[in-house]
Amino acid sequence: MSEEIQKMFDDISGRYDMLNDILSFGTHRRWKKKIAIKAKEASLGGNGYYLDCATGTGDIASAILEVDTTANAVALDFSSKMISFAKKRHSKKAIDFHVQDISSIPYPDGTFDAATISFGIRNVDDPQQVISEMARCVKQDGKVIVLETGQPEGFIGVLYRSIYKSLLPLVGGVMAGNRSAYRYLPESAEKFPYGQTFANIMFSTDRFKDIQFQKLSFGVAYIYEGTVK
Repeated sequence: MSEEIQKMFDDISGRYDMLNDILSFGTHRRWKKKIAIKAKEASLGGNGYYLDCATGTGDIASAILEVDTTANAVALDFSSKMISFAKKRHSKKAIDFHVQDISSIPYPDGTFDAATISFGIRNVDDPQQVISEMARCVKQDGKVIVLETGQPEGFIGVLYRSIYKSLLPLVGGVMAGNRSAYRYLPESAEKFPYGQTFANIMFSTDRFKDIQFQKLSFGVAYIYEGTVK
Protein backbone atom coordinates (compact mmCIF):
# COMPACT_ATOMS: atom_id res chain seq x y z
CA MET A 1 0.00 0.00 0.00
CA SER A 2 1.23 3.46 -0.81
CA GLU A 3 2.45 5.82 1.90
CA GLU A 4 -0.15 8.31 0.68
CA ILE A 5 -3.04 5.94 1.43
CA GLN A 6 -1.49 4.99 4.77
CA LYS A 7 -1.21 8.66 5.75
CA MET A 8 -4.80 9.23 4.64
CA PHE A 9 -6.09 6.58 7.05
CA ASP A 10 -3.85 7.89 9.82
CA ASP A 11 -5.38 11.34 9.34
CA ILE A 12 -9.01 10.20 9.57
CA SER A 13 -8.59 7.53 12.27
CA GLY A 14 -10.27 9.43 15.10
CA ARG A 15 -13.47 10.17 13.17
CA TYR A 16 -13.62 7.18 10.85
CA ASP A 17 -16.42 5.29 12.63
CA MET A 18 -18.53 8.39 13.24
CA LEU A 19 -18.38 9.32 9.56
CA ASN A 20 -19.25 5.77 8.52
CA ASP A 21 -22.29 5.90 10.81
CA ILE A 22 -23.46 9.18 9.32
CA LEU A 23 -22.84 8.30 5.69
CA SER A 24 -24.35 4.80 5.87
CA PHE A 25 -27.11 5.69 8.37
CA GLY A 26 -25.66 3.02 10.63
CA THR A 27 -26.15 0.27 8.05
CA HIS A 28 -22.47 -0.72 8.07
CA ARG A 29 -22.82 -1.92 11.66
CA ARG A 30 -25.58 -4.37 10.70
CA TRP A 31 -23.43 -5.67 7.86
CA LYS A 32 -20.47 -6.14 10.21
CA LYS A 33 -22.66 -8.03 12.70
CA LYS A 34 -23.44 -10.48 9.89
CA ILE A 35 -19.70 -11.01 9.39
CA ALA A 36 -19.20 -11.66 13.10
CA ILE A 37 -21.92 -14.30 13.13
CA LYS A 38 -20.47 -16.01 10.06
CA ALA A 39 -17.01 -16.03 11.66
CA LYS A 40 -18.34 -17.68 14.81
CA GLU A 41 -20.00 -20.39 12.69
CA ALA A 42 -16.53 -21.39 11.48
CA SER A 43 -15.42 -22.21 15.03
CA LEU A 44 -17.14 -25.54 15.53
CA GLY A 45 -15.29 -26.42 18.71
CA GLY A 46 -15.83 -23.16 20.58
CA ASN A 47 -13.10 -20.95 22.02
CA GLY A 48 -12.59 -19.49 18.58
CA TYR A 49 -9.42 -17.81 17.38
CA TYR A 50 -9.94 -15.16 14.72
CA LEU A 51 -7.90 -12.89 12.46
CA ASP A 52 -9.22 -9.50 11.38
CA CYS A 53 -7.24 -7.82 8.61
CA ALA A 54 -7.31 -4.08 7.82
CA THR A 55 -9.05 -3.83 11.17
CA GLY A 56 -9.28 -0.03 11.23
CA THR A 57 -10.70 0.90 14.61
CA GLY A 58 -11.25 -2.74 15.52
CA ASP A 59 -15.02 -2.90 15.20
CA ILE A 60 -15.14 -6.27 13.38
CA ALA A 61 -12.81 -7.96 15.87
CA SER A 62 -14.89 -6.50 18.69
CA ALA A 63 -18.15 -7.65 17.11
CA ILE A 64 -16.81 -11.20 16.77
CA LEU A 65 -15.94 -11.32 20.47
CA GLU A 66 -19.42 -10.08 21.32
CA VAL A 67 -20.99 -13.09 19.59
CA ASP A 68 -18.25 -15.55 20.63
CA THR A 69 -17.56 -14.48 24.21
CA THR A 70 -14.87 -17.12 24.91
CA ALA A 71 -12.86 -16.25 21.80
CA ASN A 72 -9.60 -14.42 21.14
CA ALA A 73 -8.71 -12.32 18.11
CA VAL A 74 -5.72 -10.87 16.31
CA ALA A 75 -6.31 -7.57 14.50
CA LEU A 76 -3.90 -6.14 11.92
CA ASP A 77 -3.75 -2.78 10.15
CA PHE A 78 -1.08 -0.80 8.29
CA SER A 79 -2.16 2.47 9.96
CA SER A 80 -0.40 2.96 13.30
CA LYS A 81 -2.88 5.64 14.34
CA MET A 82 -5.84 3.36 13.60
CA ILE A 83 -4.23 0.64 15.72
CA SER A 84 -3.50 3.09 18.53
CA PHE A 85 -7.11 4.27 18.50
CA ALA A 86 -8.41 0.68 18.36
CA LYS A 87 -6.28 -0.42 21.32
CA LYS A 88 -7.71 2.33 23.50
CA ARG A 89 -11.25 1.74 22.34
CA HIS A 90 -11.19 -2.03 22.93
CA SER A 91 -8.71 -2.25 25.79
CA LYS A 92 -10.92 -4.63 27.81
CA LYS A 93 -11.35 -7.18 25.03
CA ALA A 94 -9.13 -10.14 24.14
CA ILE A 95 -7.83 -8.59 20.92
CA ASP A 96 -4.14 -8.58 20.05
CA PHE A 97 -3.58 -5.50 17.86
CA HIS A 98 -0.56 -5.11 15.56
CA VAL A 99 0.62 -2.70 12.88
CA GLN A 100 1.19 -5.02 9.91
CA ASP A 101 1.14 -5.09 6.11
CA ILE A 102 -1.41 -7.84 5.44
CA SER A 103 0.21 -8.90 2.16
CA SER A 104 2.54 -10.94 4.39
CA ILE A 105 0.82 -12.21 7.55
CA PRO A 106 3.26 -13.38 10.26
CA TYR A 107 1.32 -16.43 11.49
CA PRO A 108 1.74 -20.14 10.66
CA ASP A 109 -0.55 -22.06 8.33
CA GLY A 110 -3.89 -23.08 9.81
CA THR A 111 -3.68 -20.85 12.89
CA PHE A 112 -7.17 -19.32 12.87
CA ASP A 113 -10.76 -20.54 12.65
CA ALA A 114 -11.71 -17.62 10.42
CA ALA A 115 -10.19 -14.51 8.90
CA THR A 116 -12.15 -11.38 8.09
CA ILE A 117 -11.62 -8.13 6.22
CA SER A 118 -14.11 -5.28 6.03
CA PHE A 119 -13.87 -2.50 3.43
CA GLY A 120 -10.13 -3.04 3.25
CA ILE A 121 -9.40 -5.39 0.38
CA ARG A 122 -9.80 -2.67 -2.23
CA ASN A 123 -7.04 -0.63 -0.57
CA VAL A 124 -4.29 -3.24 -0.95
CA ASP A 125 -1.84 -3.46 -3.85
CA ASP A 126 -2.60 -7.12 -4.64
CA PRO A 127 -6.03 -8.37 -3.47
CA GLN A 128 -5.33 -11.91 -4.68
CA GLN A 129 -2.16 -12.11 -2.58
CA VAL A 130 -3.91 -10.83 0.54
CA ILE A 131 -6.83 -13.25 0.16
CA SER A 132 -4.36 -16.10 -0.34
CA GLU A 133 -2.45 -15.11 2.80
CA MET A 134 -5.64 -14.91 4.83
CA ALA A 135 -6.68 -18.38 3.64
CA ARG A 136 -3.22 -19.80 4.37
CA CYS A 137 -3.56 -18.76 8.01
CA VAL A 138 -7.00 -20.38 8.39
CA LYS A 139 -7.66 -24.02 9.29
CA GLN A 140 -9.09 -26.48 6.79
CA ASP A 141 -12.87 -25.92 6.52
CA GLY A 142 -12.45 -22.54 8.19
CA LYS A 143 -13.70 -19.34 6.58
CA VAL A 144 -12.32 -16.26 4.90
CA ILE A 145 -15.03 -13.61 5.02
CA VAL A 146 -14.87 -10.37 3.06
CA LEU A 147 -17.17 -7.35 3.32
CA GLU A 148 -16.60 -4.90 0.48
CA THR A 149 -18.38 -2.26 -1.54
CA GLY A 150 -20.29 -3.04 -4.70
CA GLN A 151 -22.13 -0.99 -7.29
CA PRO A 152 -25.94 -0.92 -7.46
CA GLU A 153 -27.25 -1.23 -10.99
CA GLY A 154 -29.86 0.66 -12.99
CA PHE A 155 -31.43 3.91 -11.82
CA ILE A 156 -30.59 3.19 -8.17
CA GLY A 157 -26.93 2.84 -9.14
CA VAL A 158 -26.86 6.13 -11.04
CA LEU A 159 -28.50 7.95 -8.12
CA TYR A 160 -26.26 6.26 -5.55
CA ARG A 161 -23.03 7.12 -7.35
CA SER A 162 -24.12 10.70 -7.94
CA ILE A 163 -24.97 11.33 -4.30
CA TYR A 164 -22.08 9.31 -2.88
CA LYS A 165 -19.39 10.96 -4.98
CA SER A 166 -20.62 14.48 -4.17
CA LEU A 167 -21.70 14.02 -0.56
CA LEU A 168 -18.81 11.97 0.79
CA PRO A 169 -15.98 14.44 0.04
CA LEU A 170 -18.09 17.32 1.38
CA VAL A 171 -18.96 15.62 4.68
CA GLY A 172 -15.46 14.17 5.04
CA GLY A 173 -13.91 17.56 4.43
CA VAL A 174 -16.07 19.28 7.02
CA MET A 175 -16.00 16.62 9.75
CA ALA A 176 -12.63 14.93 9.26
CA GLY A 177 -10.71 17.80 7.72
CA ASN A 178 -9.63 15.59 4.84
CA ARG A 179 -11.66 16.05 1.67
CA SER A 180 -9.16 14.11 -0.49
CA ALA A 181 -9.52 11.00 1.69
CA TYR A 182 -13.26 10.96 1.17
CA ARG A 183 -12.83 11.58 -2.53
CA TYR A 184 -10.54 8.55 -2.77
CA LEU A 185 -13.00 6.21 -1.02
CA PRO A 186 -15.90 6.46 -3.53
CA GLU A 187 -13.49 6.49 -6.48
CA SER A 188 -11.76 3.31 -5.31
CA ALA A 189 -15.13 1.68 -4.63
CA GLU A 190 -16.39 2.45 -8.13
CA LYS A 191 -13.34 0.85 -9.76
CA PHE A 192 -13.14 -2.28 -7.59
CA PRO A 193 -14.56 -5.61 -8.90
CA TYR A 194 -17.63 -6.98 -7.17
CA GLY A 195 -20.01 -9.93 -7.26
CA GLN A 196 -18.91 -12.88 -9.36
CA THR A 197 -15.86 -10.97 -10.62
CA PHE A 198 -14.43 -10.66 -7.12
CA ALA A 199 -15.45 -14.23 -6.28
CA ASN A 200 -13.37 -15.31 -9.28
CA ILE A 201 -10.36 -13.51 -7.77
CA MET A 202 -10.84 -15.53 -4.59
CA PHE A 203 -11.14 -18.77 -6.59
CA SER A 204 -7.95 -17.94 -8.48
CA THR A 205 -5.92 -18.32 -5.27
CA ASP A 206 -6.71 -22.06 -5.34
CA ARG A 207 -7.21 -21.90 -1.56
CA PHE A 208 -10.97 -22.49 -1.44
CA LYS A 209 -13.29 -25.40 -2.10
CA ASP A 210 -16.39 -23.24 -2.03
CA ILE A 211 -17.21 -19.53 -2.26
CA GLN A 212 -20.58 -17.92 -1.64
CA PHE A 213 -21.52 -14.27 -1.86
CA GLN A 214 -24.57 -12.16 -1.13
CA LYS A 215 -25.66 -8.70 -2.18
CA LEU A 216 -26.50 -6.17 0.54
CA SER A 217 -28.73 -3.08 0.17
CA PHE A 218 -29.29 -3.38 -3.62
CA GLY A 219 -25.60 -4.03 -4.19
CA VAL A 220 -24.08 -1.19 -2.17
CA ALA A 221 -21.97 -3.89 -0.50
CA TYR A 222 -21.29 -7.63 -0.76
CA ILE A 223 -20.31 -10.34 1.69
CA TYR A 224 -18.05 -13.08 0.31
CA GLU A 225 -17.53 -16.31 2.25
CA GLY A 226 -14.83 -18.76 1.21
CA THR A 227 -14.39 -22.22 2.76
CA VAL A 228 -10.70 -23.11 2.99
CA LYS A 229 -9.46 -26.37 1.44
